[in-house]
Amino acid sequence: MAVDGLAMTQWGSGNFAPQWLEIDLGTPTDISEIALLVAQYPEGNTTHQVWGRGPGESYQLLIEFSGYTRGGDWLVYTPTTPWQGVQFVRIETIASPSWVSWKEICLFGVDKFISSKHVGVSYMTFWGVTDFGSWSLPRIFTPILGLYSSPDPQTAEAHITTAMEYGINLFLLDFGWVQPGDQIDLAAQSGLLQAENVDLINVCIFYFPDAVVGQDWSQGPDRLMADFDYVAQTYFTHPSYLRVNNRPLVIVNDLPVYWSEPGVSETNALFAELKEHISTNYSLDLYLIGGVWHDSEVEFLQGNPFDGLTVWGNLWSSLGNDPDRTYDYSEYSNAYRSIWARWHDVAVANTLEFVPMVMPGFDNLAYETSGDDQYRYVIERDLNEFASLSRYANNLTTDNLNMLLFFTWNDFNESTSIEPSNEYGSSYLEAARSSTGTPTITPTSTATATPQLPIRSISHCCGRAVGDRGCHDENSRPGRAPPGCR
Repeated sequence: MAVDGLAMTQWGSGNFAPQWLEIDLGTPTDISEIALLVAQYPEGNTTHQVWGRGPGESYQLLIEFSGYTRGGDWLVYTPTTPWQGVQFVRIETIASPSWVSWKEICLFGVDKFISSKHVGVSYMTFWGVTDFGSWSLPRIFTPILGLYSSPDPQTAEAHITTAMEYGINLFLLDFGWVQPGDQIDLAAQSGLLQAENVDLINVCIFYFPDAVVGQDWSQGPDRLMADFDYVAQTYFTHPSYLRVNNRPLVIVNDLPVYWSEPGVSETNALFAELKEHISTNYSLDLYLIGGVWHDSEVEFLQGNPFDGLTVWGNLWSSLGNDPDRTYDYSEYSNAYRSIWARWHDVAVANTLEFVPMVMPGFDNLAYETSGDDQYRYVIERDLNEFASLSRYANNLTTDNLNMLLFFTWNDFNESTSIEPSNEYGSSYLEAARSSTGTPTITPTSTATATPQLPIRSISHCCGRAVGDRGCHDENSRPGRAPPGCR
């Protein structure tokens, strides 16, 4: 229960200290961080030791937490260098006023940000730096945080803290329509990427076709390569950039837009060329998620260079394309349950990952100034329907990548935000957290960590409880890998 990725469950020893729980990671692993979620009543002074060993070796003491703790505290420690070659980890409680229990034991590999559950949000960095990021424009919702500025790292620090409290661990940054060196790009670099707590989350690029398609197509491939040269040098090098098995992940939106100009096979060839370009110049193997539309044909899958699929774009066509209507959230929900189910099955049949993306609603009528009726639509919010749809989407995530996305964290222009607002509080984040079951991280304990010496060497892990003393949980059995384990 302590390695099932669910903060609402727990393992209990059924007795007072000393008690221990052992985890078999399946293979020798480099551990870069440990996070323990305390289950304790009453609160009080505790001492917990973390021991580790490789196959056939003796246990060595890695870290000791000692201090005043209470239920819900996170005990988090990052060694100066990773503990190497650890396959078996034992958490031993030496002293506690409570029966010994744990809600979550999270072990992070060298790729510490590859989690057993990626819960992401589209994160906008145009606030305070562009005309459409001016808070003086009319909008329906306003953030509890206030009228913030995206280039300010303290803004991002507050966002990261809130996101982690609700189990969100991935921020998607728009690119493509955002160009290298423009105000939005620079705001992401000076704000989000400079936040003191950015190491708690992942970031990845959410790439739009604007720079490649719709202009002189003969220059499109060169613009794509130039964009990704910049992304590779600016974003892939950041320690928080999301990598899957050491492969930087990029979501490529609106594939049908590419198909309309160069064609389907040409688009596949273009992104295969991009992967080769990044491999040759940066020794990196791109992990690409392709964004299809609800009515896309599946022929593009033949010879495609993508590792997974998501459904993004052409939203209004899926709902009937009537800008004079206000859509109930149930209409959106019902439509996308079928759409996601179809594309999930297509992805699985083609050994691809599937990534659902959930929207809480849409309404840009207060903000809309362009006069482009194509985008003057409304999907009314319904918190209960949103929670239900999020649970449905979560069940469609595929096992290897295990990613669920929400659109967006903070686009108040189109009223798609789930960031805490004066109008809704944190209710949408609460619904998102309950749908995914991802543990939250809020290091609040006053316990001190006493580091010990590291052990030996390697790089893959899965969480499996293999032994304990005094455990009264008859249902104790192997669980999902702890969040952060690869």
